Amino acid sequence: MDEYSVRLSMCSRNNLAGNEMPRDPVCGVVLDERTAKFKIKFGGETYYFCSITCKKRFKRSPNKFVK
Repeated sequence: MDEYSVRLSMCSRNNLAGNEMPRDPVCGVVLDERTAKFKIKFGGETYYFCSITCKKRFKRSPNKFVK
């Protein structure tokens, strides 16, 4: 598994427990769920995205980013 795949698998789930901020599951950018413009509900979870490009990439293959 390459470094990019490892990073994606580590940050694919958005765990909002405590003070943790959600991460874009596609690129790994840390986001504020209160101000994030792009989000999707998938598998009972809400995923936040930094851009429409990351959101579209996730929509095409969500299982690639959700482990």
